[in-house]
Amino acid sequence: MFSKHLDVEEGLKQLASIDYIIDLKNFDEDIKNINDILCVKLKPIHTRKNMAKKEIDLEEVFQPIKSKMEPELEFYAKALEYKSVL
Repeated sequence: MFSKHLDVEEGLKQLASIDYIIDLKNFDEDIKNINDILCVKLKPIHTRKNMAKKEIDLEEVFQPIKSKMEPELEFYAKALEYKSVL
């Protein structure tokens, strides 16, 4: 959770103390960047437990809880914007 009260602005202020934000969409690339920054050799581990070939419609899956997740989604979008300027 990014804020005790789900306050997006409070969460964004907390980001100022963070050195790196990992975006799961670019996980492998982010791990490479962290390795360079920290001079370590972390390796991403990919384990797929479900071998289903069917594409999942995330919009449909999250529709029932979307209104409750609005602050989280807003924070995530703004955090990615913040990451792009780090």
